[in-house]
Amino acid sequence: MRNIKQTVFVILFAVIPTFINCQHRNILDVYKEDLLAFIRGETHFILYDPDPNPFSHSTTLSLDLLEPMPVKLWVTNNLGQTIRILINRELVEGYHRIVFNGQGLASGVYTFHLQAEDRVQIRIATKIN
Repeated sequence: MRNIKQTVFVILFAVIPTFINCQHRNILDVYKEDLLAFIRGETHFILYDPDPNPFSHSTTLSLDLLEPMPVKLWVTNNLGQTIRILINRELVEGYHRIVFNGQGLASGVYTFHLQAEDRVQIRIATKIN
């Protein structure tokens, strides 16, 4: 049986975005596929969009784990170079928030990768100085 949290996810990320004129439709579609896999129980984790985005000094990444599992969360620049590894350990189940401090980094597009189970989820944020 679908729980309340999963039902809210469906409304927020599968129904509402269809009414929004999103210029980054391909990014939204990738996020939607990750979210739907989470709702269907095909995966036991979800990485949410960075907030705020764009950011100047820091942005917060949030993720949900339905069970304890080893995770790796890292950041790459637009050249694909790893800038920083934010997490590389087992986390308990539940909701987690990780603050990414981007001070000292150049303006540009940064990609956040979350690897858990046999999947990698990707979210993108723009840093402005």
